[in-house]
Amino acid sequence: MDPQQRTVLELSRDLLEPLAGERDIGVFVGAGNHAYSEAISAHLGEPLHPNAMAGNLLNMIAARVAHHYDLQGPALAVDTACSSGLVALHLAAQSLATGECRYAIAGGVHLNLTPAQHQLFDNAGALSPTGQCRPFHPDADGMVPGEGTVLFLLQPADAARAEGRAPIGILRASAINNDGTSLGVMAPNPAGQEAVIRRALRQAEVEPTEVCYVEAHGTGT
Repeated sequence: MDPQQRTVLELSRDLLEPLAGERDIGVFVGAGNHAYSEAISAHLGEPLHPNAMAGNLLNMIAARVAHHYDLQGPALAVDTACSSGLVALHLAAQSLATGECRYAIAGGVHLNLTPAQHQLFDNAGALSPTGQCRPFHPDADGMVPGEGTVLFLLQPADAARAEGRAPIGILRASAINNDGTSLGVMAPNPAGQEAVIRRALRQAEVEPTEVCYVEAHGTGT
């Protein structure tokens, strides 16, 4: 089984403990790297067991959780590259807003399981030769890949208050788009990014001058 499935399954257990018996829960997980089966097959030098198929399909990262804990809300893995986890969060919030589920597990997972992806990024000149990640800095020379698994349990704010839960944060709004045409298929489009940020601010009813903290990923896009 892909270790990404295992880590998501393990962290989901911690989130679900307070909701014992609840089935109306969605699972939305951002993921993209699923080369584990190829690496294992090459290492063993023989075909994998038939069970390895379900253990390595990308969609199973979310579906495994739903199956194991008998959750009956939507369950989907999201692959939008660097934004996968945030897009999963966005879709989870939409699902809650439309009543598709009462609760939602949302987050992302990325584990560096083989050197293949590093080699691809290095060949494309995307990795920092100095080993330093410096987004927005004039001396930025590339990214430094990381790994991890992060999951949140989401619930509509009114329902959380009615149940006496103390949220660690409020998702005021979220927005997604695509840059459209840019200098290259992997190059960001500043106009597109500005548009989606402004849309999120409008939906949240927050003025740009009120923003005091911004968290961005390593490439600064």
